[in-house]
Amino acid sequence: MPLHIKAEPSEVAETAILVSEPEHSTAISKILKSPKLVNENRGYLTYTGLYNDKAVTVSAHGLGGPSTSIVIEELVQLGVKSMINIGTALSLSETLKPGDLLLPTAASYMPGGTIGEYVPQGYITLSATPSFELLLMAYDALNTAGVKPITGPVFSSDMNSLDADLIEELKRLKILAADMETATVFGLSLIRGIRAAGVLIIVGDAQRGPLLKKEEIVNKISNVASYLIAALSQP
Repeated sequence: MPLHIKAEPSEVAETAILVSEPEHSTAISKILKSPKLVNENRGYLTYTGLYNDKAVTVSAHGLGGPSTSIVIEELVQLGVKSMINIGTALSLSETLKPGDLLLPTAASYMPGGTIGEYVPQGYITLSATPSFELLLMAYDALNTAGVKPITGPVFSSDMNSLDADLIEELKRLKILAADMETATVFGLSLIRGIRAAGVLIIVGDAQRGPLLKKEEIVNKISNVASYLIAALSQP
């Protein structure tokens, strides 16, 4: 049994939906049939239930790379092979407005940080990219639901806010949005040999901060999760 997610392998599915907030995990669990709370230790609320008779796990990983890496590592230990992270981000582009959906095609990050702990410093940087199959599945599922997502690169920061100079540089590099977890999700999934993708709800812009209300964010994350779980659980 892992140190933080105190569950048995039999209690965790091969497919998982990841979110940052415990309340988001609880909201998504209601989409599943007979959801069981298999962990509440450290606030990493983790549920497993059924959808179309297929097991799906939903887990909260907290904010930022270090917390996210703990949950990913332990879910992999428990047998998870595919995961989609549903998170939030701040826009760096005029094309992205609050409420829009972004499918990250890659995630940049500062040298070092959480992913830097896994990569030899001074030699290489990791290509933090999603699984193409999961990315395509998520793209098709959202389009089928009538929610057309935007695709493009993001920047994952270990800080909750970005200074003005960095924001301008990220815009110059045509990076669309900033969050705190995508690079860790993509990078660690590549290192551990599992499939991962992500969907980010744009909650505001990098200069003014979040604009969506808490209830709006929970509803959007739940709706996105319902589309993805349905696609992941097709017979």
